[in-house]
Amino acid sequence: MSQTIPETHSHPEVELWLKAAKVAKPNSQSYDGNATSLEYLEIFQGSQQFRIQKDVGSQAFARYCEGISNRSSRIPLLRAFFVKNILPPENNAGDFTAALMHQHFGIPLSFFRELKAFLSSRPMGNALFTRKDRDGNVISIDGYYQLCRDYSSDAGSFVWFSQSLLVNKPTTYVVVQAVDRAKTLIYDCATGSTAMLLRPFVIDAFLLDDSVQRMSDAMLQPRFQFLEDEWTTFDRQASTGEKVAKIKQLHRVVREFRLLRDGLVDVKETLLSLDVAQTQYSKSISPASPRLDTESVKESFALLISKSNWMVRALTSLEDRASRKIDLQYNIENQEDNQTNLKIAKLTTDIAVYTQKDSSSMITSVVMAAVTMFFLPGTFVSALFSMVFFNVDPTTDKLTSASQAWVFAAITIPLTIAVFAVWILWRKQRTKAIENDMMTRSRLQDVDIENGVVQDERSTGGLYRTAKGGEETIPLRQMSDQGAKRKLSTRR
Repeated sequence: MSQTIPETHSHPEVELWLKAAKVAKPNSQSYDGNATSLEYLEIFQGSQQFRIQKDVGSQAFARYCEGISNRSSRIPLLRAFFVKNILPPENNAGDFTAALMHQHFGIPLSFFRELKAFLSSRPMGNALFTRKDRDGNVISIDGYYQLCRDYSSDAGSFVWFSQSLLVNKPTTYVVVQAVDRAKTLIYDCATGSTAMLLRPFVIDAFLLDDSVQRMSDAMLQPRFQFLEDEWTTFDRQASTGEKVAKIKQLHRVVREFRLLRDGLVDVKETLLSLDVAQTQYSKSISPASPRLDTESVKESFALLISKSNWMVRALTSLEDRASRKIDLQYNIENQEDNQTNLKIAKLTTDIAVYTQKDSSSMITSVVMAAVTMFFLPGTFVSALFSMVFFNVDPTTDKLTSASQAWVFAAITIPLTIAVFAVWILWRKQRTKAIENDMMTRSRLQDVDIENGVVQDERSTGGLYRTAKGGEETIPLRQMSDQGAKRKLSTRR
């Protein structure tokens, strides 16, 4: 049957490529063409004249189209189809629903081929086409677009519309994968006031308003979650696992903000495209055509555009603040690690110094130096004066003390004391110089770390960090001022 239905192209430059593209249906999709199910809404001339038909299968839809061909059914002013799953003839496993829609309602098969974007994640874009008759008169404003149905999974709804400017041709909509809430609101409007649904582009306003409202609701939870954590940092007593979990949570929040913002940017572009379509429709209305209310829907579009702009700005700000929060958290953790490493280095140096002082080799060196200095002055004096302490009497063979031995003692004892005094004084000066050098290096490292904190505070816009104890939050600038005061008091 699909082979007997001729296919027409209004824009072959973009339609033929889609026809030639071979995109296989993924196995993950459980689409069964013969089980196609759709609903449709028809609104007729007159007050409260409408029809809603649900659970229409492929065979029932074929009979419905046959009745339209035989002109055995009334022509509605508005016809809207809500389809769950539908694909073009080459991918629909023998279901002719798409081909029948193309034949009887002028829905281009390129729209159904674009639905492969639903299967292969290709972007559909916002299409807008002006249909004209043979005399060049505009007869309808057609187009299609894609809406975000679930921003987290990138699932979408797909809409094709033909806003008719002729009295004897109905306005037609096809909505694939419609959100139930939006569809219910459209049905409620039909049962309450059918005339309101005859306004040009009002179906689009329902669908886009639902998309904006759902994203606004989805924005609340991550926003509140982030605002609770924005002005606090990790507790110093928190474990590594708790800190990692907190960072992961912040990354999830940033992802939520980014996905919502991207979805709203797409909605805003669709709103702007439909606003252009509505303007084109208003310019193309024939003076003989019945005048419909177009201003109210245009005002609704303006409101939705304003909401989208506000939400995009808010999400951009939240995403930037959350990213800065993550960077600040990393910087604070790095600074604390640096301070810990500095303390470890200082303790290691102190241990090395004390170990050097207490080591056996050091003690041996000190003892050897002391023994050497004890004997060196006497040896020097004795050698200098060629002194002989004892004489041998050749007559008696006895040792006798030299008469000038007291001079040796008088010179050697003070000289030995002086040498020991100079050695002890030199050791004290050397130890003091080493300690002063260590303290100077430690202060310079402390200044570098605190300068880094001040620099982070400037780059992060003055965010707060947790003070000792994990309860009070103090601005980073105030903490750096306190550190400077401590350094000044230490130097004094």
